Amino acid sequence: MRTELLAKLYKEFEIDNLPLEQHGKTSDRLGKLYERYILEIFKDFKTMIFYSDPILYPQEATIVNDILEASNIYLEDISDVYSGDDNLGRTIAGGLPKTDAYITIQLYDGTKTLVPLNIKHSSKLKVSIAEYDVETICHGVGIPDGELKELIRKHQNDQSAKFFTSDERERLIELLDPYKERFVRWCITLSAEKSKGNILHPDLIIRFKVIGREYKGVLIRNIDEYVDDRLREGSRKRKPGFGTGLNWTYASGSKAKKMQFKG
Repeated sequence: MRTELLAKLYKEFEIDNLPLEQHGKTSDRLGKLYERYILEIFKDFKTMIFYSDPILYPQEATIVNDILEASNIYLEDISDVYSGDDNLGRTIAGGLPKTDAYITIQLYDGTKTLVPLNIKHSSKLKVSIAEYDVETICHGVGIPDGELKELIRKHQNDQSAKFFTSDERERLIELLDPYKERFVRWCITLSAEKSKGNILHPDLIIRFKVIGREYKGVLIRNIDEYVDDRLREGSRKRKPGFGTGLNWTYASGSKAKKMQFKG
């Protein structure tokens, strides 16, 4: 629902003034809006405490609670907090990181925790989480030249697995198995290795469910939980996503030069 804070942001971003047919512009603006929603809730300690009241602000209080729980931090241990979306830096390859914003939390014991966030909204159950070419994917995950890389390349060139033989499909599942955790982690964070508090690589995934421009809910997971969820999905009998639990497809308009993964 549009709480007082959300209503203010919807007015500021002029969402209701956008024509219904302008889907792309509306989606981009809603993306910025929901990033701001998180930034506003955690902009300082006083504001976070204000919105942590489950009686007065149940929607925002749920977000505060879920973010802290996913970060393994207790509200009563926090002495200060602030948020931002500046100075996010660039990846080693010079591209933009997967981090959209961050929260910095100071504890009474003197420790400070940086929590990088990946924030998205969608009306769909699964959304695009990565769109890269085979060389970039294999370099990032640590997959060497060889049969596995060429099978992934075949998927890219064919833009699906529809031309895979049953033997090729089984071989891809088998060869990818030792890399599947690194594969999923890299797709969502651009780091195949576990990391924490690195501004380039998000620690939390925040997914807002928005239907007809309206807030319908939010799902918050830390990266380890998300990776485990995908691998559990990938372990089902049919081995979806060749064991990764991700939807493998193609990047429209890339002319078979990029793959896309949804989760």
